[in-house]
Amino acid sequence: MAYTPQEVTNIQAVEDIAIQNDGTVKCNIILSWTDPPAWCEYIEILVKEQDATDYISCGTVRKGTQNYIIYGLAATQTINIKLRVIDVYGNTSQGEVIELQLHGKEAPPSMPTNIRFESSVDSIALFWDNPDDYDLDYIEINQFKGAAQPSSPSEGTIVGRTSGNMYTIGGLDDMYVYWYWLRAVDTSGNVSEWTEPVMVVTKHLASQLLNFRFEDSELAEELGEDILNKALQNDEDYHSERGRFHMQKTAIETLETAITLLSPETEDIQRIINLLNEVEENTAAIEEERIIRQTTDEMLASGITTLSSQLEENTAAIQQEAITRADADEALAQEISIVAARADDNTAAILQEQSARVAADNSLAQQISVILSTTSMAIEEIENAELVVYENSDNILGEILQNDEDYHAERGRFQINR
Repeated sequence: MAYTPQEVTNIQAVEDIAIQNDGTVKCNIILSWTDPPAWCEYIEILVKEQDATDYISCGTVRKGTQNYIIYGLAATQTINIKLRVIDVYGNTSQGEVIELQLHGKEAPPSMPTNIRFESSVDSIALFWDNPDDYDLDYIEINQFKGAAQPSSPSEGTIVGRTSGNMYTIGGLDDMYVYWYWLRAVDTSGNVSEWTEPVMVVTKHLASQLLNFRFEDSELAEELGEDILNKALQNDEDYHSERGRFHMQKTAIETLETAITLLSPETEDIQRIINLLNEVEENTAAIEEERIIRQTTDEMLASGITTLSSQLEENTAAIQQEAITRADADEALAQEISIVAARADDNTAAILQEQSARVAADNSLAQQISVILSTTSMAIEEIENAELVVYENSDNILGEILQNDEDYHAERGRFQINR
């Protein structure tokens, strides 16, 4: 079973525009990634442009580099980038692929940053830092009214555009929650992403109510002039108008008395003001806490997702290691079986050799026994022959002595027998 290395993770690709000497635009791609935890020696970078059918290798880098730049791609196209892992044995992974849209001159601007605000009873002023894009045209302001944070900018309404770095929205309700997003638009009509929503709460009317005086107001002046004119013209409705004037005057005087009793110097109204301020501060603090908790929950969820991904990667690595070790154990078991078979063959050969040697030794012993028996018989025959010779010698000697003429013949026969 062929081993396949693990893939890289966390691939990031950023487009960088390069203006050529002839004015044409080329795109460089700045890549970064995270190497797999094990069995990685090289990373190969391949690219397939929009009209191509096959990937082209751009190069390889050693493990631990974790970045690469692809130069000179045509702008305004969609490309695919593949990163493959190669281990020390030359095994290659299938490759991790990402798709990237190259904009060239159509690249969107960056987002506005550092958003601040000031609020009043019925208006909100927003401030921000514009991006550094050379072709920036204006900033769009998107507004949503409601206490609950909207899920996306699509729930809001664009309420203004400006080429500056501040904007004021008027005609708002007091003590109400508004949400704002900002985005940049360049001279080509490309738009940035919306910023994160900013929550703003308008102020309450208590301070304006406490400083209100009817006799100094435009309403008092208008009512007085209207009644006076009708009186001078001897209007038939003079008396009714005069009665209405006195009723309104009485109501206004009553309101003035109530407002006087609720002057800022009294402890009751001061407590009310303090309570209203505390309510406003607590509302902002609660919303800030909610945002912080939401951010914390999102970070926790992201951490859990990352941990889960790492756990899955580790599990895959362990499973791959188990497969590799199982393959190695299987190969080792096969080699052990081969060695055992060879040992059995050698044992059989040794036993056969031992049997052959025992048989040879028995045969040799038998031959030695035969030789010893034959030798013993020969010795016995020789001894018998010697006895015969001695006996014949005595006879021959007697014959010699008796018949000397046969001496030489007998002596020759004696020599032969001896």
